[in-house]
Amino acid sequence: MKMAEKKKDLSTIDGKNLNRVNNHHTFDMKTSSLGDISEKIRNGELSPIAFYMKQCGIEMPALADYSGFNKSKVRKHLTLEGFSKLKTTELQKYELVFDISIDQLKTPDV
Repeated sequence: MKMAEKKKDLSTIDGKNLNRVNNHHTFDMKTSSLGDISEKIRNGELSPIAFYMKQCGIEMPALADYSGFNKSKVRKHLTLEGFSKLKTTELQKYELVFDISIDQLKTPDV
């Protein structure tokens, strides 16, 4: 019975609300300023990719399309831990999208 009730509850959520639920804990580029992002990068909360996304005005779905990574990989790369594990070939994809060098990508002027 409880499982059926849960299915019913989930089925009443429309697409708009479901998207809001899924994105609740993700980084919101639209409401953050470049200064806020710079501060989060300096504090080790975000990777430099977030800075260049905001500077270039690219949202996560578009960055995923341009770079060839899926959205979950891009989301992982937005963390400092995920960014630090990127291989040179992966960094080159971001280098091409943002039209910057790998050195600039690794050390943004924030």
